[in-house]
Amino acid sequence: LTKKVGQSGLTHIAYQQYFKGIPVQDGMVLVHLKDGLVTSANGVVWPVSDDYALPASRISAEQAIAAAEKALNITMIFNQYPAELVITKNTAEGQTGFVTVWRLRIDGRNAGGKVQMNKVFINAENGALINTYPLIHESDVTANAETLYQGTRTITADGFQGGYRLR
Repeated sequence: LTKKVGQSGLTHIAYQQYFKGIPVQDGMVLVHLKDGLVTSANGVVWPVSDDYALPASRISAEQAIAAAEKALNITMIFNQYPAELVITKNTAEGQTGFVTVWRLRIDGRNAGGKVQMNKVFINAENGALINTYPLIHESDVTANAETLYQGTRTITADGFQGGYRLR
């Protein structure tokens, strides 16, 4: 539960969804009030079934971090962030429903030298990678360019999904 008062005088209260004491990823409802009266509400409450079973045993946060680093081929960590146990939709290939995961943020450099910042979801029961969300949408990459007078030269360009571009 968080409460904020905006410049317009509206009060905004955020309610986080929990299941058996564990936060549900992206399960949040926002209630907006003016002079103590509800003016609107928005958000999502995920349909986690009452019979959803939390894992009987789970890996540690440290094991989840190691699994994420391995999955992303991270060889150097820049920042450490706390891992949080959450319930999320299971987006692993061929899966449906919900899964208990360690939600992590991994900032580092992979074996190829590329800087990565990712939100990572690791299955809390078996350490499998469920999903990653890149926090860097574009980054500098090394590329080759054909120049008019000097032949092929190495340049730095903006990398993006599927290639690179020069600005």
